[in-house]
Amino acid sequence: MSLRLTTSLREEILARLLARAFSERETALDLKFQALALQVYTRVVVPMKGYSKVKALGSVWVGEKAEFYVQFGEGKNYTKLRLPKPMPFFADQIRNWGLTLEKFESNDELTLQYVRLRGEKDAVRQERVKISRETEAVLASITTAKVLLETWPELGTLCKDLLVEKPKQEVLVPGALNKVFDLPVGKKGGFRSRTLATGLTLSEVSNDPLAQN
Repeated sequence: MSLRLTTSLREEILARLLARAFSERETALDLKFQALALQVYTRVVVPMKGYSKVKALGSVWVGEKAEFYVQFGEGKNYTKLRLPKPMPFFADQIRNWGLTLEKFESNDELTLQYVRLRGEKDAVRQERVKISRETEAVLASITTAKVLLETWPELGTLCKDLLVEKPKQEVLVPGALNKVFDLPVGKKGGFRSRTLATGLTLSEVSNDPLAQN
């Protein structure tokens, strides 16, 4: 009997396919956003260190943080950026909901860079959603691993371990369990022997109807 494709199995197959198609591009984009975050941090935070203005404000280091918020262009939305590694920030940069830095105008080079990266990220996301839906439709139309491999043989190399039926787990028949739970044994019965997880082997005559088959 061929392995049936359950919902969880289809999800595992889809996850592997999407990772194969998009993980490299998404990682590269993430690194670009981290580089942008470092440029923002370098322009805004680093020049403040040691300046008399900072001392006059009574600013102090609040520890090292990897994420902060910044405004790019018009509007009131904040964008969260993540640095390649945690960096120190000043206390006066803290707001109620996290670290926020100054706003960058629409024509600022960092804003333009952010807009380009956001466009790339949105394009990748839309492509991922489209391919994900198409792949889900294909997987949903197939019910067994056998048919899936016949229909899409290339999956054999990527998902071979997922599409092999696992050996059935041996289950203790009631006849062997009678002794464990000290249950009464009927007149008719059959022989059963099983090894428990503890290593104990049970052999007995019981009234288990399955024992007669």
